[in-house]
Amino acid sequence: MSERLPPLSPGAYAWLYETAPQWNDCDIYGHVNNVSYLSYFDTAMNIALLEHGALDLAAEAEGPIGLVVQNGAQFFKEITFPARLGIGVRIEAIGRTSLTWGFGLFEQPDATCCARGRSRPCLCRPGHPTPNIAHG
Repeated sequence: MSERLPPLSPGAYAWLYETAPQWNDCDIYGHVNNVSYLSYFDTAMNIALLEHGALDLAAEAEGPIGLVVQNGAQFFKEITFPARLGIGVRIEAIGRTSLTWGFGLFEQPDATCCARGRSRPCLCRPGHPTPNIAHG
């Protein structure tokens, strides 16, 4: 992500999920570590995929898998433990073999945008780390 993303409101996202930081997400000062933000985004994306029937977690699943080729976050406000968080999720771009997901992380109850993120998984066949164009 080379461009600076502005903070958005929760209304900019198609799906909203609630979460809370775990103690082990934090440094010794109680601040949520940056890598935890990416974990929250990844979890919310996978929940959205599961809720819409686009992710099959069965061992024998044959559909495409998403291998992340790009991700990142921009931070606007630190989050400290304990906190109640909302994660906004949306699809920002549809490519030939990938989707670009957008995320917003909001501190509740006032919905302050603490971070935005993006992730771009490329759709591949299981066991074949090359783009899967025909996945019907």
